[in-house]
Amino acid sequence: MPWRPWLLPAAWLVLALPPQAMAAQSAATFWALNCRGCHSAPPGHRPSQPPGVGQFAQTEGGRIFFIDLPADGTPMPADQDARLWREILTWKASCHVILQAAPSVRYTGQSYVR
Repeated sequence: MPWRPWLLPAAWLVLALPPQAMAAQSAATFWALNCRGCHSAPPGHRPSQPPGVGQFAQTEGGRIFFIDLPADGTPMPADQDARLWREILTWKASCHVILQAAPSVRYTGQSYVR
């Protein structure tokens, strides 16, 4: 893929947007596509907090950060969605992937991407 100099500023712009600007995409969808791959709950974890609350757990590999979401994909109520956006925007400054300016994935509803 050829270098696209506009991609880096565009990625930072997406990450800097306030939640209202990303309202078309739920926080749960954003988290699932951009964060959950690295920040999934530890094996055997049983949710103890409401959905959308950031948590830490100690594992053999060290301390991990994760957020529980409804497992069945049920949409979160507006207040929980807003809380999840706050968690994402609060913790994004600590994420090494975001600090490397990795582009965010935006779900458009298409069944596949070309």
